[in-house]
Amino acid sequence: MTVFRQIMILFIVIALSATWCELSFGDEISDSATAWKRWKDISAAIALRELDGPDDIIEKAEIIDDRVDELRRENERLKKEILKRRQRLDGLLSQKDSLQGIADIKMGGDFQMRQNLSDISDRIQATTGQIEAYGNSQAELEKQINRMSKLAMSYREKARLLHIKEGGAL
Repeated sequence: MTVFRQIMILFIVIALSATWCELSFGDEISDSATAWKRWKDISAAIALRELDGPDDIIEKAEIIDDRVDELRRENERLKKEILKRRQRLDGLLSQKDSLQGIADIKMGGDFQMRQNLSDISDRIQATTGQIEAYGNSQAELEKQINRMSKLAMSYREKARLLHIKEGGAL
């Protein structure tokens, strides 16, 4: 085996071991992608009641605004995670191409080479699944942000109309 091939194989093994450590925690990835769904429910705090006045309704709109701000920060975190995983996927695809090139040079490669190719393919599949999980969670999060933003606006409008009805000036 030439020195070039040995160096290439060493490079690939090091890269594989680094990515394996990160990808072996699949359940944690899933939990991280959907962590915002387990936040404390604010439904009771923002529910309108018959005796709520304009100030009460505005206060509830502010609670919603605070949650929307938290959701937006979480959305930014998810975007960064997706970008990080896409970059990792690009690296894995490059590693697979390199391994495939080496295997072609060796006329199919040996058992270790085929195993490395299989490992890379598994990691590519896992990373692709992670990107999809984060993407789905981000899409749901954006819908939640829009829904809650509209709710806060409707609360403010309701408070304004109630204030006018009670004879107050704005």
